[in-house]
Amino acid sequence: MQIILLENIDSLGRRGELVVVKDGYARNFLIPSGQAAPVTADNLRRAEILKKKYIQEEMERLGALKELAAQLGTVSISIHAKASEEGNLFGSVGANQILDALKKQGFELEAKTIRLEENIRKVGVFSVPIQLHADVRSEVKLWVVEEKDDEDDTK
Repeated sequence: MQIILLENIDSLGRRGELVVVKDGYARNFLIPSGQAAPVTADNLRRAEILKKKYIQEEMERLGALKELAAQLGTVSISIHAKASEEGNLFGSVGANQILDALKKQGFELEAKTIRLEENIRKVGVFSVPIQLHADVRSEVKLWVVEEKDDEDDTK
């Protein structure tokens, strides 16, 4: 059965697109839940309007994400962690700690945007990739600094 999507559905498509699905899926789930509509002349016109509106919203969202990526490109964050004399961390620095550090600077991001290949296990300066959108990528400079014990400073 051919239907018009009224909402974005990850496994099917975007708002305003014509897609073919099994009859039962369309009649029993998509159409009653308001996520799709049957193909009629009226609904085709409605789909064109939805598609244009979706493209406009996506362009605005992409512009805002590019602006955010530019801001993130200038950001430098520090995380203090306990480390050995060789600079190896006792533990590691992961995406959640990076998100917390960015939140302190006023950036609200989702965990899935941080694209670390693996957790950071050494002291040093790192470039953390951030994927905001399929077409928008940025990097944040991360300083992992050894946490000093107060007892060592007093001797």
